[in-house]
Amino acid sequence: MRHKTWQALAWGVAALWLASPAGWAADIEVTRSGALPETVRRAKPGTRIVLPPGAYPGPCKITGARGTAAAMIRIVAKDPARPPVFSGGDVAFQLIDCQYVIVDGLIAEKATVNNIQVGDKSHHVILKDVVSRDIAGQSNCDGIKAPDLTDFLMYRCTVARWGAEGSAVDMVGCARGLMMKCRFTYPKPKGQTANCIQPKGGTHDVGVYRCRFDDANFRAMQFGGRTGKRYFFRNNLKQGYEAYDVVAMGNVLTKGESAAAFVSCTKCAFAYNTIVDPGKHVVRILNEGIDKPVAGNVFARNLIVYAKLAEVLNHGPKVDLASHRFEVNYWYNRLKPAGSIPKLRAAQTEPAGGEDPKLDKDFKPAADAAKAYGAHAPGLEKAWAEHVKKFEWAWKHAVELEKNRE
Repeated sequence: MRHKTWQALAWGVAALWLASPAGWAADIEVTRSGALPETVRRAKPGTRIVLPPGAYPGPCKITGARGTAAAMIRIVAKDPARPPVFSGGDVAFQLIDCQYVIVDGLIAEKATVNNIQVGDKSHHVILKDVVSRDIAGQSNCDGIKAPDLTDFLMYRCTVARWGAEGSAVDMVGCARGLMMKCRFTYPKPKGQTANCIQPKGGTHDVGVYRCRFDDANFRAMQFGGRTGKRYFFRNNLKQGYEAYDVVAMGNVLTKGESAAAFVSCTKCAFAYNTIVDPGKHVVRILNEGIDKPVAGNVFARNLIVYAKLAEVLNHGPKVDLASHRFEVNYWYNRLKPAGSIPKLRAAQTEPAGGEDPKLDKDFKPAADAAKAYGAHAPGLEKAWAEHVKKFEWAWKHAVELEKNRE
């Protein structure tokens, strides 16, 4: 039966046994989504699977791909200027129990649950130049869903307009991952609980680096969330927190409701980021169902430009405010420059501000007083280097991708 199925799909696959770059077993061109899952499952380590431009109906669910550390399986757009578009289904594009796989230059859209789902025991996965947009589902539907995904990199990905109650990237029980130079936007969402980045379910050792959040709705960078104990993956429940050891640095966050939220998490850091015109709060600290108080998180070296807010710092019950560190941040209130530095219900160390940072079109400050803060500060790289061992595999590949662009 397997043989017949493979024969039936073969017309959608063309093997190109040409001179291939070192480390590749072959190029295989796939012209329709129905042929892709079996092609990937049968692919040898080092195979590059090429997708021509065009429409690929969802769902496309790929299970059991087996690359190796030395020879990853690649699923790539044949023409990066005209990406293949996976559209529809419950999940438009999905990787299940896959290892050492690169997905490069695909678009996923109009799914009813999640546009892209990568996880379910998958590990050592790279999403590069992948776009998730215009999801059809309007409830708890995610641009990228990552359940039980470890050792992963999302590089230069874009997520736009996900579910009204969902997330741009929703990680549940993940570890050792990095999001770098990604872009997120969802202006005017219809729901009231949508967030952008959400590592939860015991997610740990994850970094968010040099990304752009453009009007990325209610909670742009949310550390933690609410899953309940039965949804924690593997042994991640032992810490008792939804997220821990997650770091966000070098990011620019504009508009939206709240720039950062520490939710049922600990030992998370939001530092060297630039925040411009949040709509309601700069930062929130919330306990959404864990037994321990939310504690030990850091908000430091950020550059914040704001105007009218409900509160700069918003917090709920079962929160240990005294254990949170607000250190060396620069504040500028457009409406009241002299009153820029807010009075918080938590201790602040060396706050500064009051002078217009004079941000350029890339949100880099021209004013000398603000140059040591935010996403363009000279101290960013050294501070970031202290965290990269948490996601060493992902960082190594991100550095290689950056070099290849030079």
